[in-house]
Amino acid sequence: MADEEFYLQVENEIKEGTKDVSLWSKAKVFAEENNSEPQFEYTKLRVEQLSRGDVKEKDDEFYLQVENEIKEGTKDVALWSKAKVFAEENNTEPQLEYTKLRVKQLSNADTKEKVVKVTTVVGKGVGGIAIILFFLFIIILAITFKEGTGLFRGY
Repeated sequence: MADEEFYLQVENEIKEGTKDVSLWSKAKVFAEENNSEPQFEYTKLRVEQLSRGDVKEKDDEFYLQVENEIKEGTKDVALWSKAKVFAEENNTEPQLEYTKLRVKQLSNADTKEKVVKVTTVVGKGVGGIAIILFFLFIIILAITFKEGTGLFRGY
């Protein structure tokens, strides 16, 4: 599909209200950060996504999660305090700073969770291999004992 067709598809998504809600949340944050319109940021992000074969970036869902936390009033209070300080320093809105901090936090937690899962799987694999090697060693010892070779040969 040509680049122009992606832009047309995104324009239709916006008109029809069928846009990707997590990507829209991300676009709103980028728009506030870049002093632009959410539609503009959404279009850039969505065309880029379509160019990659409609593959979402790992943090797209986190933007929607953070937006919902803010709406529902379930945001991390300590992180919100930090965001207010950053907002004052950067002359931005606390919501923008909170979103950036929280998405980073969620991304790091997601990465750590994946590392733990891989480590667990590798650990189980290593344990399985160790058990197999142990039994293989016992079998070799038994064979050499029976044949009087190896460790059990008579001197």
